[in-house]
Amino acid sequence: MLVVTGASGNHGRLAIRHLRDRVDAARIVAVTRDPAAVADLGVAVRQADFEDRESVVRAFDGAERVLIVSVNSVPAHINAIKAAIKADVGSVVYTSILRAGDPGNPNGLVPDHRDTEQILAAAGIPFTVLRYGMWSEMVPLMLPLRAALESGVLRTNAGAESYVSYVTRSDCAAVGAVVMADGGYEGQYLNVTGPEPVNHPGIAEALAAATGKSVRYERCGDDEARQSLISRLPPEVLAVPHAVEAGLRVTQHMRDGWFDLTTRTVERLTGRPATTLTEFLAADRSLLGESV
Repeated sequence: MLVVTGASGNHGRLAIRHLRDRVDAARIVAVTRDPAAVADLGVAVRQADFEDRESVVRAFDGAERVLIVSVNSVPAHINAIKAAIKADVGSVVYTSILRAGDPGNPNGLVPDHRDTEQILAAAGIPFTVLRYGMWSEMVPLMLPLRAALESGVLRTNAGAESYVSYVTRSDCAAVGAVVMADGGYEGQYLNVTGPEPVNHPGIAEALAAATGKSVRYERCGDDEARQSLISRLPPEVLAVPHAVEAGLRVTQHMRDGWFDLTTRTVERLTGRPATTLTEFLAADRSLLGESV
């Protein structure tokens, strides 16, 4: 039995869909706090909450492997790991982020993942860590792509130094599905990225190629970038304390090279190339405010 947590979330749902392409649906169990939300997935469902360890033990009962989709809470992750041990799970697969183990990594999300990775490694249960790169889905949120299409200019406060190998959520989930279905990756920390590093001038080129419109890159100052980000973020994100500052720090981390890592993990495990940023933007023009 293969168990996927966070089944009602974006990543959990994608992982289950990719897993169904590889194994019989009868082998898959979706774990969620809200079973009604995953009734459409076509697999068995068990209710559990990471805050209630015994519910997680019951949900993990009989599992060969469990995909723990991270929730940015070390105590919740500890509960899930201890539940896996108590339920005698064969192996745990944990979703982390790129370079989580690198000393000095300034990404604000790193500490929770680094601590969880260390706890998992010391727990005595076979494990695999999936270190995902920055999602392609973040690009339309972080950068003014719609404005760039209207004006023909992508103005950002990062330039040629801002390389990131953007990877789609679906490609990340596909890698997770292979690890879950096949096994044999215990003890490995798999860095999962897109197929090529792209800087901000390169994003302008990808946007032009995806839409057939002329788009060029111009560098702007940090103040302009801040106001641009504020204007694009939805109210629920703006309401989160320090959300704008966190977004601007990510750009600084790009400038400093913290996302400049490219692997072939997607192609090696799934047997197909990872999705390029151009392909991603062309596939869903609604992200750019356009109808296909």
